[in-house]
Parts: sequence; structure tokens; C-alpha cells
Amino acid sequence: MSTKTQEIVKVYGKSKATDHYLSPSRRDAVKVNWEEPFSCMVYRKAIEQTEYRLGNSLEVLDIGSGTGDGISLLTSKLMKESGLNLDDDIDYLGIDICQDMCETARSIHSHRNYVRFLQGDIRQSLPDEAFKLYLSCGVPYSHLTPAELQIALQNIFENIRRHNTRSAVVVDVLGKYSIEWVSKWNLSRWDYRMNFFQSDGEADFTPMSFYSAQELNQLIHEAAAQANCKLSNIEFFDRSVMVGRHTSTGEFTPNLSRYRNLVNSLMDVDCTTDFEQLMFDVQLGEAPAEIIDFFKTFQGWWNQLIREAAILCGETVHGCESTLPTEFQGLTKELKESLDNSQVENIRASIIEPILAKYLHNLEVSTQKGLGVGHTLMALVSVDQS
Repeated sequence: MSTKTQEIVKVYGKSKATDHYLSPSRRDAVKVNWEEPFSCMVYRKAIEQTEYRLGNSLEVLDIGSGTGDGISLLTSKLMKESGLNLDDDIDYLGIDICQDMCETARSIHSHRNYVRFLQGDIRQSLPDEAFKLYLSCGVPYSHLTPAELQIALQNIFENIRRHNTRSAVVVDVLGKYSIEWVSKWNLSRWDYRMNFFQSDGEADFTPMSFYSAQELNQLIHEAAAQANCKLSNIEFFDRSVMVGRHTSTGEFTPNLSRYRNLVNSLMDVDCTTDFEQLMFDVQLGEAPAEIIDFFKTFQGWWNQLIREAAILCGETVHGCESTLPTEFQGLTKELKESLDNSQVENIRASIIEPILAKYLHNLEVSTQKGLGVGHTLMALVSVDQS
């Protein structure tokens, strides 16, 4: 058993890694309606950077594939709605260090004849095959130290250069400046645990790495230089600025409002949400000026949207009014029009709150700058060695 596999077993207990990712609580409304569409948006951008064309094969290597979330997203309805029916022309290989994960993934995706899963350690070597898309989801790279991540990325870049491909690499890690762990903002690696899923055992703490965009960008460029591979472009994306998993647990910021639970409540027509609790009210830590500036601006706009919805419900919430940019205006107008045409009984839960959730989602997606302020920081690296 490898060192990393031993670490995984230590965290979850034997077979708990698989139970963890198959937890029924994992795919909540936020994951389905906020996080997965965002990930698919990045994946579509990544595919556009490759040589893939409809009718040709898209060769994918999914790093830290776990139970196969990557292939599920690539072949999901979300991708097909954008015109990418990858079921017909995808060649997918998932690689994971945990054998139990690979065996479970093979069982889950046994109906897909274009899917393979292999046990392997990307710090040591990669399958000697040509891939157009190097995928990751679920922050597998944060399990590695920065030095190990550089080695893993160097292996990827060397594989791209060796096979002379035009490829895209998606690197997702835990964001350093998430509101979920404000007290840890001055640290790059610390003991973390995934205690937000239902399982038969309690997850222990395990060291994980956290990155700002600046830090990840430097590491990627160093790995490319070591591999003698020239990068075409890098884009960064922040996913789950307000709704990271640990906004549900308060594990590292006990006084934090349970924002993920509250947003899930907005999308549940059987629930009524506490608008006051939903207001962005977070004591920020020390961080670069661009991080603080982002949060201060975002806070004003987030809270203004909630304030407009609260007014229509006859409520008041704390804080000062803020002027929304044009692209985020229209909530009050849309709510009034929907209320005028509605005959439902629970207007607040059925109409007002779901529409507010839509505007808050749009705000989070449209204002993110890929700084490392969300639960997940995603880098899209384009490489042309063709």
C-alpha cells in the first residue's frame, strides 16, 4: 500500500474514501445548480482550447478520478445542452491512487465501453498516451505538497511535449482565501478534513495545500519550464465563493453563517429562509489588497440583492444600501412581475426565494476573478505542442 493510499485510509477508514464520495448528501441543490454548471463551463472552455472537433475522439486523462465524477460531468445534460454529446466520441482514462476508488468507479461506469480506470501515482509517472484534455475535479491536487504538485504538472507537460499535442489542463485546488477558513489565510498547508458528507465513520484531519492564483500561476510556470514546454494561456476561476462545503459546518470559522444551507433553502420551495442570516457579514483576515477589495465590493452587491427581496416580503435587514451595476439590476422588477402573475399560496418560498437564488448565483459567477477566494480555485492551462 502506497503512502498516499495509507493517508486516505487513515482519513476515512478502510473503504471510507469511496463511501465519502458516494454519500447521498453530496449532490445537494448547490452542487447541482451552482457548482456543476460552473465546472462544466470551465470544461467546455478547456475543450475549445484543444484540437477536438465533433466526430473526432476526445482523449481525456482524469487526474485523481475518484469514483468517476469527471466522466459523469463530461457526459452530462449540461454538456449536451452546449452541443457537446461526448458519449459518441470520448476516450476516457481515470487515474487514482486508491484502488478501492478505481474498483468502485469501474462498477459505476461499467455501461460505458469508452471508460477505463487505473490505479496510479501521478507524482511518479503518467500513462504514455496522447491526451487532449487533462481533467481534475474534487481538488485532488490539494492533497499534494506544492513540490509534489510541481512534479505532477511537470509530468503532464512532458507528456504533452512528447506526444506533440494541443492540450488543455484543468488544475483545481482549494482556494487560500475562502471565507470558510479566514483564520488560516496566512497558511499554505494545514490540517483539513472533509466532514461535510454522511458516512459511517468520522473523517480525521489530513494535510492539504491551499493556493492563491498568484502562487498557483508561479508553480504552473515553473513546472512548464522544467518540462521545456511553452504555455499558450492560463485562466483562473473561483468556484463557490459563498457556498463552499465548510460554510455548512463552521469547522474553521465557527461564527460564519451557514451560507450553503441558506442558499439550499432558497432553492427549496418547501422552506422559508432567514434573510438576515443570508447577509454577507464576515470578519475578514489579513490578505493582499485585491482580495480585500474583491470581498468588500462583493459584500455590498450580495447584501443589496437580499435587501431588495426582503423589502418585498415586508422585512428589513441590517447594513447600508449599495448601488448594483446594471448587469445585476432587475431583481425587484422581475419579482413584482412574477408576483402579479402568480396564484401560488406560499409566494415567498415558491417565487421570491428561488428568483433571489438565481440573481445571487449570477452575481457569484460573474464577479469572480480567479483570485483564490472561493472554496475551489481552478486553473485552465492551454498548451500547444502540435
